[in-house]
Amino acid sequence: MPPRKRRRTSAPRRATATSSSPDASSTQALPANLVAKIAVRTDVATIVRCAAACKPLRREILNPEFIRRVCQESDAVVPSTILGCLDDEMTFSLARPGTSAAALSFARYHLAPFASRRAADLIEKYTFATSRGGLVALARREVNRRRKSERRSDLCVYDPMTDTRAFFPAPPDIGHNPYHGLMGSVTVFSYVILTAAADGIGCSFMLLAADMASGFEGRSPRVQTMSSSDITAAGGKWSPIVTTDHNCPWWCANMDSYCDAAVVLGGGVVHWLMHAGASFFAQDVREYILTYDINSSTAGSIDLPQERQVAANTRGSGSLLAGSSRDGKLRFLATNGFVVSVWVLAPEGGGWARHAQVDMEAIWSLSEFHPEARGVYLENFGDQRSGAVFLRVGDDPETLCSFDVEAEEPRHVMSWFEKSGVPYEVDFASRLASMKAF
Repeated sequence: MPPRKRRRTSAPRRATATSSSPDASSTQALPANLVAKIAVRTDVATIVRCAAACKPLRREILNPEFIRRVCQESDAVVPSTILGCLDDEMTFSLARPGTSAAALSFARYHLAPFASRRAADLIEKYTFATSRGGLVALARREVNRRRKSERRSDLCVYDPMTDTRAFFPAPPDIGHNPYHGLMGSVTVFSYVILTAAADGIGCSFMLLAADMASGFEGRSPRVQTMSSSDITAAGGKWSPIVTTDHNCPWWCANMDSYCDAAVVLGGGVVHWLMHAGASFFAQDVREYILTYDINSSTAGSIDLPQERQVAANTRGSGSLLAGSSRDGKLRFLATNGFVVSVWVLAPEGGGWARHAQVDMEAIWSLSEFHPEARGVYLENFGDQRSGAVFLRVGDDPETLCSFDVEAEEPRHVMSWFEKSGVPYEVDFASRLASMKAF
């Protein structure tokens, strides 16, 4: 008979104080300022994730000294700005010459694959309306055929960096001119994006819809707005329509009047370059700048430089309201063959001053692109604060060029890419600074 097993009469031994098992209560978190110093050496995507992680870390990242360190110093890991083009497949391509390594890394490994992958469902149903401040406004391709369940998604404001989307209906009182389509386009209609970072509007974004040139009906410019707070608080209801007391010039009654994309300067003042094409009212193309102050709800106008007030005899003469200069002043550009002229508007009614005149002919003669072209044409892409200007060579609808008007040698600041769509520009310093604390 085998011997019986002995029963254990004592309790199992407990771990001694010298055991190697860590005591959870003794684990200490790294101080937020130390984690921020580590984040300085990473990249923009990691810094944004850190800002979303906890309150103390976000406070460190919102510190102006931290933002200056990561955006402006020689070894900065966050590009001060990125400028590129989003095409109709939501593919992003950098356009700004002399792009830093930080911008190249972010565009190639984060923004480009993220936007093209996450926005596939949007590009099937929507087309580009405008872009500004890192946001893109999209309009439904077939609004008139939508189902009733889709009535509240005529428009979308999309953030390609975060995949954030805001849907709302089209403005009910703008863009429905009874003369639209009669012998041309009478209604001149424009969308504009305003942001908290750039314009201090008190909400993350505001979409402005404007009907500017209704001179054919004797009307003044009309405006409606929709803010991000209205989407949640008011259920996506547009503001009451605002009719300004500004009278458009008589020649804006031309049937083929049109406007370029808007430029917004500090304080929320919107600028449009207005064109009135040749018709039975006038034999030449006339242009002026229409302004609208979002805070005072007032409209006004600015005459073009004296050299440009004698308009060309053909529509699309190359004039362009390119945007603001790097110091926030209004800038106007015009082309004559291969020569690009730049004016800057002085503050407080100081008038226009010629800023630069760039002859692009020598550059084209050294390139393989369209040597037979007779000139360059400014492509109006609206508000670009990076200093880059977009051009097309001859009548080529696909090849887009960007160059920096501030540079002394434009030959070294040019880049080419075969894209069409809208520009996409992000000011990272402003974007970081505008993040809300928890």
